[in-house]
Amino acid sequence: MPSYGTTRRTAFTLVELLVVISIISLLLSLLAPTLTRSRELTRRALCANNLHQIHGAVTTYSSERRDWLPTMNDGSSTNPQNNLTCTHWSRWYYIVGMGYNNLGNLRVSGHLTGGEMLYCPSQKNEAFTYEYYSPWPKSVQPGPTAANGVRLAYGFNPYVKDPAANWKRLYQHTTSFPAYKILLFDILEGRSAIAHNDPGWNILTGDGGCRYVVEETIPDVEMRDPSFGDRPHTSFENALYKLEVAGR
Repeated sequence: MPSYGTTRRTAFTLVELLVVISIISLLLSLLAPTLTRSRELTRRALCANNLHQIHGAVTTYSSERRDWLPTMNDGSSTNPQNNLTCTHWSRWYYIVGMGYNNLGNLRVSGHLTGGEMLYCPSQKNEAFTYEYYSPWPKSVQPGPTAANGVRLAYGFNPYVKDPAANWKRLYQHTTSFPAYKILLFDILEGRSAIAHNDPGWNILTGDGGCRYVVEETIPDVEMRDPSFGDRPHTSFENALYKLEVAGR
């Protein structure tokens, strides 16, 4: 007669389980930086896509308005094309008492309807996130000295005629905007608002080219938008110049 032996069930010992858990933990710790890096690269690509979409809307807007770029109006004139001051407010979308400005003009014209593309997905500073102004676009006063309105995670057409004195916008038409100058960029608002912590910025130049640049030599004083404390625009343009050079 055939003999049937007793089948023994193999089980992990506690020591073996601990070894397996340790190996898995080690692998996860090794993979975590790679996964984090991959997520940031994805967000960076989405940020660049935002800039391309905004640029497309700006181009269409300008083509329908004799090449005028979206303007900035400080409220002192009924015709924004005669009142192109306060370019240092380049990241403002809407200001109470002044209305829609800069890229906010694209909402008025119907070239942009939503707001999510106006915010970098890597941005961690609350005052420059889409959720901060939800339901979009809700006016918020981000600080005791700041205007009540809506700020974006991107700056737009930031150059002025005289950084030390005259803050009228330098480039007012698409035809006059140099191909190598920065038209759209991740905001320069101090270290607390660096979206990509290399530190790096996505920039889009006048020719429509978008690139990611790493620039570690920009001090915080240059990185602060000049509307903060109404400082001269000179140091801010130093930061823009460094980004331009890094992007070539």
